[in-house]
Amino acid sequence: MGRYSSADAVNTRQQENLLEVVVDTEIPVQEKTVGQAIDFLLLRSGYTLALPEIQGQHVKQLLSKPLPEIHRRIGPVMLKDALMVLVGKAYWMKVDPVHRLIAFDTVEEFK
Repeated sequence: MGRYSSADAVNTRQQENLLEVVVDTEIPVQEKTVGQAIDFLLLRSGYTLALPEIQGQHVKQLLSKPLPEIHRRIGPVMLKDALMVLVGKAYWMKVDPVHRLIAFDTVEEFK
């Protein structure tokens, strides 16, 4: 029996779908707003948050709101679900995989 073995080179689901990586983290106290918390979560994901100015007035207001203390500890949960926890059910997430941008839009009933 040799010292080497063979293994199939296969990407993990998380490597192919960056927003499906599982996060289990605590958002630092210096991150004071919902937008800053989202930026923190996206830090190592390869994605960035689209500029608040292009996301509409409701989203811009949300991103500047103080981060609720209950949202400082997140996980274990998929990154896409953690982002939705931070914004709430009044918003839906738009993903631009070409530019690796994340944006949010207000659900129609709340516009």
